[in-house]
Amino acid sequence: MAAEPKIATKRKCVVIIDPKDSANGDSPVHLEEELDELDELDVAKRRRNLLKNLGVISLAFLLMFTAYSSMQNLQSSLNAEDGLGTASLSVIYGGIVISSLFVPTAMIDALGCKWTIVVSIFCYSVYMIANFYATWWTLIPAALVLGLGAAPLWSAKCTYLTEIAMEYASITEQDQEVIISRFFGFFFMAFQSSHIWGNLISASIFKLSPDEEVDIDEDFIRETCGINFCPTELNNTNLDRPPDKDVYLLSAVFTACVFAAAIIVILFFDQLKRDIDARERRMGSSCKVDFSLLLATIKHIAQSNQVLLIPLTIYSGLEQGFFQAEFTKAYITCSWGIHMVGYVMMVYGVTNALWSFCTGMLVRYSGRSLMFAIGTACHISVIIALFYWQPYPDDAPIYFIIAAVWGVGDAVWQTQINCKLNNYIIK
Repeated sequence: MAAEPKIATKRKCVVIIDPKDSANGDSPVHLEEELDELDELDVAKRRRNLLKNLGVISLAFLLMFTAYSSMQNLQSSLNAEDGLGTASLSVIYGGIVISSLFVPTAMIDALGCKWTIVVSIFCYSVYMIANFYATWWTLIPAALVLGLGAAPLWSAKCTYLTEIAMEYASITEQDQEVIISRFFGFFFMAFQSSHIWGNLISASIFKLSPDEEVDIDEDFIRETCGINFCPTELNNTNLDRPPDKDVYLLSAVFTACVFAAAIIVILFFDQLKRDIDARERRMGSSCKVDFSLLLATIKHIAQSNQVLLIPLTIYSGLEQGFFQAEFTKAYITCSWGIHMVGYVMMVYGVTNALWSFCTGMLVRYSGRSLMFAIGTACHISVIIALFYWQPYPDDAPIYFIIAAVWGVGDAVWQTQINCKLNNYIIK
């Protein structure tokens, strides 16, 4: 039986992350030591509180992305007319790019991590509501709002997780990098499991009754779906939009999930002490746009380690976009129907969640290079398979195997890129 970690009772280290420091060329992370004597009860209480906040933020993201991840998977099929759904996803990620350079520092500085997360969650709710009546005049502006809110959401989440992980490592005298990896691994396990619940909801709502099922010629499916997919040339009933009543029900359930996430954060999520102190210092001061994150980003690009991570970060976005938009429409909806998207993507979510947790535990023994090699091998094998496989419902196990293997690869990119970036920052 492993020995309990030794508890530090002499001093406590509180992590302070100040974005302005990185703009001045200094390390953005420093430790402020409190020399108070801590008894064992206080330390145990603090540990429980840190783990509670980890659980709360993980649950909030699970609820929010139960809604968003599933709705994202369905956009290319649900709002396929004139490419509206896919266009909205492009606007979302374009908004994230712009927002990433200017919004996070100013927003976190003004609101703190907790309230930045709350405001950003409400940005996601706008997109869910827009799907009740999806047009170019409703869905595209809502997508932009979501994109602008996503960057501060993820920045605040990373800041908060890194800070509580480093404090936990300090009071338990464990290796910081290992604890950060474990905290991110647990978070991404919960986050990636959102694929399970969101896709289960969509699959249940869009499930066809026996009299609604339509047989389509096998040769037609094999010749027009998969790598041969071209939506403008098809007359395929599998690609038809579901009834409006089902779309409204789905949008209502997902909107409720997002609002539930906001309520959980408001009621149960603790503010960081540094955010409270910073707000008190800002009382009475004027608000101004802060370009420190843009300057820090430019300086970090000059570092070789950051440059080498750029291709991985770009690929991470590309592989998610491909699998959640093109694979779901060209391989699943086209050949099997939109009602099966949820079931296939559930398998993706299960393997993604499990492997996210496993990588957080295994990286201590295997190192990150092996994890990245596993992710690379998974995605290369799936890409080769998709070139040659002609999908048809009789090949049901293949759909799920492809989703499972792709989920393992995505789990590697999401957990390890985040951990690596945070480790570069704190060093």
